[in-house]
Amino acid sequence: MKKIWLIFIGLLFLGACSTDGTSGKIYEFVQDGHGGPEWLLPNSYQITIDDSFELVSKYVIESSDSHMYFWHAHLASEYPFELDTTRDDLEENVPTIEISPVNKHQYIYMENYMSFDLTETEAQEIMDEVKQEVENKSEVYLEEMKEKSMGNLEADPTVYTNEEYDIDPFTYMIESELKQGVIHYELFGEAEKDYIRATLSLTSKVDKELFEKMLDSLRTITYK
Repeated sequence: MKKIWLIFIGLLFLGACSTDGTSGKIYEFVQDGHGGPEWLLPNSYQITIDDSFELVSKYVIESSDSHMYFWHAHLASEYPFELDTTRDDLEENVPTIEISPVNKHQYIYMENYMSFDLTETEAQEIMDEVKQEVENKSEVYLEEMKEKSMGNLEADPTVYTNEEYDIDPFTYMIESELKQGVIHYELFGEAEKDYIRATLSLTSKVDKELFEKMLDSLRTITYK
């Protein structure tokens, strides 16, 4: 497990005032068009995060990385960080929210077609195949993503769908206890061009009201 480098970032994400009566700050990822072929790059999006959380990073984020990581500001300020503090250590005491969307084309390309030595003709053929896969089998890959996540868990998880629990725009929410007293919720869903992935971590001592605020934050994700 890599150490968590506590680096506050303000270069790529914009913190702004609340909108539409929602209590929170708006954070925005804007794709600048650099970092690879345009059809594989992450897509711009924004999300409104509850005021009790603040944006941090596990690592230095580059302009092509659309991930966002938040922790509960007050509890993080009371946590006794050490040089060898890991994410697992932190999450035993501090609720966190991670947003990790992925371009559908990129996901399918990395899963099935990844190659570094392609001619221009081969690259075009693969691009056409990947786009066809997205058009015809997008839901299949979403299901595969969810199953892979469940396969990595030691204990049997509880799975909710958006028909059972208000988690739109997500389709699935996987609840598991990875460590005694630490609950993880992994969420998977779809936007037009992205698979939307998110993870909530909180201790069993955290009240339900905070959990609902964390879910409310995830529900605000929108794409341009």
